[in-house]
Amino acid sequence: MDIELQKLAADAIIQLREEVMEKTAELELQDKAKKLAFKLFYNGSIAVEELESSINKFASSSLDNLNLIEKAMELNAKNGNTKFGTISSKQDDDGLDPLTRYLLSEVS
Repeated sequence: MDIELQKLAADAIIQLREEVMEKTAELELQDKAKKLAFKLFYNGSIAVEELESSINKFASSSLDNLNLIEKAMELNAKNGNTKFGTISSKQDDDGLDPLTRYLLSEVS
């Protein structure tokens, strides 16, 4: 083989290897996004109507963020919680959520 031809072949192999690595990372991200969305669905945390949008939202995130969400889900499940909830859904002793309590405090 000619030296020039060897260089072209080596460049092509390197480029193809990079493309394969990139596509593999994208597939891994898509797979993780689907698994997380379905775990949330099976736990009752998201509705079936939100499943596709959740998959798309997770797929647009980074793999590190998805690993973090997965770990948070595992920790929540160990504590008996299957839903993440929001700050405003939590209630204190008076039975009011934080937003209502704040609004009522402004009236007083």
